[in-house]
Amino acid sequence: MSLHEGFRDQLADVIQNQFQEASIKDGWTDSRKLHSEKIPFLYTELGYTEMLPTYQSLNLDQLIQRSLDLSPNRSISLIDCGCGKSGAFLRSCEEHWRGRGLIYGVGITARKILTSDEDLSLASRNISIIEGNIHHIDQIVGENVGDIIVSNFSFPYLADPWGAILGINRSLRIGGVALVNYIPFGDAVNDGSNKINDFLSKLEAISGLEARINNKFLPDSFSLSWEKTLDILPISLSYEGHTRLTTLMLSREPFHVDRVLYTMDI
Repeated sequence: MSLHEGFRDQLADVIQNQFQEASIKDGWTDSRKLHSEKIPFLYTELGYTEMLPTYQSLNLDQLIQRSLDLSPNRSISLIDCGCGKSGAFLRSCEEHWRGRGLIYGVGITARKILTSDEDLSLASRNISIIEGNIHHIDQIVGENVGDIIVSNFSFPYLADPWGAILGINRSLRIGGVALVNYIPFGDAVNDGSNKINDFLSKLEAISGLEARINNKFLPDSFSLSWEKTLDILPISLSYEGHTRLTTLMLSREPFHVDRVLYTMDI
């Protein structure tokens, strides 16, 4: 997969502006925890475990437990890419892991998690809050760090979702697992086909990733899950040299994204 390095710098201002606008619209996912939670007299709010894809039929909760079992003598690292501004998921993970996890929340609005008195003790609970652009997650947290990396409904707002996927893979340890949902399909890849099933079949055949269609909240999007086996994720895409403006209806008002366009090399 190729993307001219200078193009990332050119997109810096665009990405920053899109994230600032997205931060206003992220409330409906921002308060979600590790597991579903019943809101009295209203509804059941799905947790990360229910919203994120599985990997080899294991959900997030089961993958956390597997990581704990496989590494009994060290702390396990979990990274939430696009963590929002409430910290609800990060706190619920710390409670679930009971001191055996190093938990990172990374996002453009992450600093807002630190605005209340109760959050001043997060560092003592092995929770690190990092304000940063998840397009550059590998530069923010480093490479070969995460046992589990998740991203819950952050990818619709990204200008370069495929670049972020490669960055997530670099930040995973060998054997680490990534779970990412709602990756936009329609204008992220111009593969010569309008059929999302064909695209996902080609993607799985080339790279071995597990891919599933998401239709519940965002049409023409999909989830990816994978285990890191190589430092370079074998996705056969080439940067086309330009972007395409798209409009997402994620709330009452449209959200405009200028997104990098790729072509599949098959």
